[in-house]
Amino acid sequence: MRLPLLILHFLAGTVGSLSGTFAIAVRKGNRLHRASGNVLTVAMLTLASSAFCLAIMKSQHGNIIGSTITFYRIATAWLAGHPRGIGRLDLAALLVGAGGATAIITLGFWTIHYPDKNATGTRIN
Repeated sequence: MRLPLLILHFLAGTVGSLSGTFAIAVRKGNRLHRASGNVLTVAMLTLASSAFCLAIMKSQHGNIIGSTITFYRIATAWLAGHPRGIGRLDLAALLVGAGGATAIITLGFWTIHYPDKNATGTRIN
């Protein structure tokens, strides 16, 4: 299960790099710029999602939080580039951001006060 996810992760990163480079190379605002920007967004969301799944499989708490923050920042950047009134997506993004901040603060608190245990409470050797 891990290898197909890792291949997807690498492919998404490659597509994201190429489409991002193309988006920079073409004139801002035209059809090609918008299309390559949308491809970049989808590729980066795929990259962050696969990183999240891989981090869960390997029990890497820092990478779980990092991939969640990355997904959040990509999604909200795309929302900011498509202005409209404040809607449900914007409010959902606010809740996700607040939840992520709470998770980071909780993990930091746990690490400071219990340096010899992991987040599940088991002792680290």
